[in-house]
Amino acid sequence: MATVCVVAAVALLGAGYFLLKGRSHDDAGRAVAGQLRNTFPDPPSTGWRVNAATIFEGAAFIRPDATSYQYQRPGFIDVGDTLITSAVLPQTDRGATLVAIDAESGAVKWTADAGFHPVCATATVDGLLPCLGQESHFGPPGSGAPPYVHFLRISDGAVAHRIAVSEETRSVEVHDSAVYTTSYDYAANVRSMTRGTPDALDATWRRSYPVGDGSQSCPGSGDTTYDGVDHDVVYSGNDGGMVVADAADGRRLLPGEVTELKVFPGQGFTVRRCHGGDPDTVDTVIVDTQGDILREVSGAVADPWLVDAEAHVPYIAGRTAYDFATGRELWTASGGVSELHTIVGDTVLGGGRADGPLTAFDLATGRQLWTSRVEVGDFELSDGRRVMAVTADGLVAIDLATGEEAWSMTGTGGRMFVGRAGAGFAYAATDVITFYPPTGGPAGSPGRAGAAEAADTSGSMVTRCGRTPELRPVEYRAENGALVVVMEVKARCPGGDVVSTNRLRVTIRDERGLICSATFDFSQDPLVLGPEDSGSALVELTFDSGTYSRHPNTLGDNVGRPSNGEAVTEAGASGNEVVECDDEGTTGRVESAPGPTANGPQRSVSSDPQGGQVFCGSDADTMAALRAQVDADRPYVQSSLADRWVAQLSSKQPGLVAPDVDGRMVTWTPCEILQQHLRMRGQYPEVRLVWSDEWRTFDLRGWWVTIAGVTFPDAHAANGWCDARAIPVDECYAKVISNSRDSRGTTDYRR
Repeated sequence: MATVCVVAAVALLGAGYFLLKGRSHDDAGRAVAGQLRNTFPDPPSTGWRVNAATIFEGAAFIRPDATSYQYQRPGFIDVGDTLITSAVLPQTDRGATLVAIDAESGAVKWTADAGFHPVCATATVDGLLPCLGQESHFGPPGSGAPPYVHFLRISDGAVAHRIAVSEETRSVEVHDSAVYTTSYDYAANVRSMTRGTPDALDATWRRSYPVGDGSQSCPGSGDTTYDGVDHDVVYSGNDGGMVVADAADGRRLLPGEVTELKVFPGQGFTVRRCHGGDPDTVDTVIVDTQGDILREVSGAVADPWLVDAEAHVPYIAGRTAYDFATGRELWTASGGVSELHTIVGDTVLGGGRADGPLTAFDLATGRQLWTSRVEVGDFELSDGRRVMAVTADGLVAIDLATGEEAWSMTGTGGRMFVGRAGAGFAYAATDVITFYPPTGGPAGSPGRAGAAEAADTSGSMVTRCGRTPELRPVEYRAENGALVVVMEVKARCPGGDVVSTNRLRVTIRDERGLICSATFDFSQDPLVLGPEDSGSALVELTFDSGTYSRHPNTLGDNVGRPSNGEAVTEAGASGNEVVECDDEGTTGRVESAPGPTANGPQRSVSSDPQGGQVFCGSDADTMAALRAQVDADRPYVQSSLADRWVAQLSSKQPGLVAPDVDGRMVTWTPCEILQQHLRMRGQYPEVRLVWSDEWRTFDLRGWWVTIAGVTFPDAHAANGWCDARAIPVDECYAKVISNSRDSRGTTDYRR
């Protein structure tokens, strides 16, 4: 029998569901970008170690970025369940070996060659990790083979493909499914950046930015490079100055070079202006999202290190907080701290770093909260409730609520790197990487008022209670052609629960209809849930192709949000979803199991194989999903794609009998049309869906049309996009979508 296993904020009329009363998503909060995924209320213990010598004799672990290679700094890149590092043989011309380490077990998943000193992105796209690499050579510039951006499969390290780039290219990055590159031409003194896709690095834009003669540079050696993407801002440069541009179109947001970039999501950013002269003079400009300077202040601005992307936090100069948009003074902190430097949720930190004791203030009022007796240096990590800082002896965790030391651990000495690693964190030295698993449950929103930490029930046994658990969506993510839903899962029995069925059907709906429906097998690895008063477990449910009907840009907090041109692949849950659970299992009835440690780290479960079958729900569900997709894509099509040449990938209407792109003959139903579009969206994240009735350049009514979300100067270039992807001639061709002209001259078929 089906059971509703989540609370909806509003009832869906006519659905016939019994809604359970429970905690809202906002009450629980969630971790933000850069925060540890799980908590560390107690001192951590070693989980695993990987020695560099196991890769090859004499190897040293170096983080695969340009600055780390120059100074032989250890480290790794965390891409979720995998850590990426490089093994080099110091003081030799041997090329680096890329090494992928399983974050949970410490097993070396694969090693790969991607050039002499590969520089890798900090995220994957479509299951691929881009790394910039070049074969070693001796001689003048330009005499060797060109560098390439290699796209390595994160699953096995194989190079799926590679793209040649200019010799001046120095970094590659991934953000929201877009691929960015940066370069610097020393001879011309020009920086360049591109944004594109894994198939065409400059598909969206390519821009060049003159640097100047150096007279307006900021104090700095220029040895530490800064290249990356932060929300809507892309930047490239070094500690002596950088270019800041709009990530959507590459437009330079400020003239000249700047440094000390700090992004305030949804509000703008602050930077230190570079103008030569006295190196001790610090002038910071406050800039809105369009690049307009709002005002200039003296001194540095506090770093919004861990803040919710939806929160409008003030900027803090010295000890005074100001409204970002208006500049209105909000409060000035008291006490002996000369400046406040770090924002963590609802708390602002000052002092430490040889500037007196570490002191905390309330972000809303400026009221001093506590002064810590612990001498600390730079902050390295945070689980939201504690900040972990470097000391002379190692690492110390400070409780944000009290300022007291929660725990400390001794460092091993020498050059070290510490960073987030999978479910926990890891230390990296040149000879070894050491992982520390969490000692608490999933992390919540950062700050003193974050969600209460889950209780530790590891000392007791938990028994299967016979009721389906309570599930609540937290966020959605498009990944590798699937829809990943992060769910909070709680037991509906006082003593906890053991979810061990071999077939648990989970169906999620919102106000517009079906989102996804699939079955999941927990019989081989049961999910153990703590008692009702313990915290929720976080589980990632992967709904594979054919089991979901909605893309994240139609879901949750993306509904009604204007598009800025980014390929949206994530969404926060709205809180209005209804989740239906049905235990269809016939085997796998584990009756009891040891209780979880604070509900443990996040779990990932993929849906059962469908045998080629798809599930779209009713025709009404499917049509609602198609309309939702068109509604979500329409603003971007109108503002950025209309009246330009694009590539049309598919046009279908119910009842059409025609081949799919793989040659399979199909009688096209609404479900088939929707699933084809979602498959294409997984393969080409930039595609959009339009309804022919809404555009004058389509003569036929009632067609659902999938187009590439990039524009081209002419029809030939648009058709080249189709050629490069080997899409059949009859399926993909150049098209202009417009309401300012009729259909004449707006279609150019490939030959």
